[in-house]
Amino acid sequence: MSMTPEIAAYCLGKLGPGEIEKYSGFVRKSGLTVPILGFLHIGRPDIGQSYGDLIYNGYEDGLLVSNGQVNPRNRPQITAWPKQVAQLKQDSSVRKIFISIGGQGYNNIFDFRTIEYMLKNGLAGVLELNFGMLRGMFRTETGDYAVDGIDLDCEEDVDPETIVSFSKMLFDLGFEVTFGPYRYMSFWKECMQQLWTKGHKVSWWNLQFFDGGYNNRPNIRLWLQSIADVVGNDAPGPYLMAGVAAQGGGQANGQCPTGGGGVEESFANWREMDLGLRGGFLWNYDVINDNSGKSPCGDTSAGLRDYVQAVTRGLTGTV
Repeated sequence: MSMTPEIAAYCLGKLGPGEIEKYSGFVRKSGLTVPILGFLHIGRPDIGQSYGDLIYNGYEDGLLVSNGQVNPRNRPQITAWPKQVAQLKQDSSVRKIFISIGGQGYNNIFDFRTIEYMLKNGLAGVLELNFGMLRGMFRTETGDYAVDGIDLDCEEDVDPETIVSFSKMLFDLGFEVTFGPYRYMSFWKECMQQLWTKGHKVSWWNLQFFDGGYNNRPNIRLWLQSIADVVGNDAPGPYLMAGVAAQGGGQANGQCPTGGGGVEESFANWREMDLGLRGGFLWNYDVINDNSGKSPCGDTSAGLRDYVQAVTRGLTGTV
């Protein structure tokens, strides 16, 4: 395992428009290398939106792009957001930033079914236009892009071709792509295989080992083998990020940074298995922030930096 593992965290509303300035300093000082901003949703008419609208968390204040127009409601917090996101990389350990699409495949979240419908019904151009505008939103004054890629947290039933075609669109627009599975191992392997043979290399998988994905823990080698079947038996580890949940907020299988059954112990166990993982991710920053210093993690502050250090110690044996 490299001495500098990748440490990611899903960051929800607290790094969204209108809120990010309150929390960006904590993220920049935490040691985190990859904030994953979530969640981006795809608009659809049955809930009063246009097909392909790009919405960060809540509609209407989170409407980023609609029909090729950036910030159509002229929200000042959205105008300010791209520059604030870019600042996460300044004087910071942050190396890359992703935006995640989807989330739980219920509670009226049907982003990938909407994408599937659009791809199959002549609306692919709308998706491509809007995601092209999204990429342009995050172009910095130096010509770089603050947002490096898109994470696909698909927890819905869609065809593999939907993931493959949509990923290819994102690659062609200049985005990197990561997968965020928690089950359906063969599904994600098939998607990655199809993209791989076309020269589109998924950066890694953010594999869930909590809540609905808790049973992945005893099967981690099987997940690695499914990746190895695509990338080669000698190099699957760098394509897998193991994800754990922070304690608090009612999260199933949540863990404190250290102690019996803590985050550090989970990653130390994976280190001892000599899996060569790329790193780990945390679910999620908002819960960590809201529960910092609170029971049941004892006297420790259990802030984001504590969790990042716990992952690092677990994976490397040091900080």
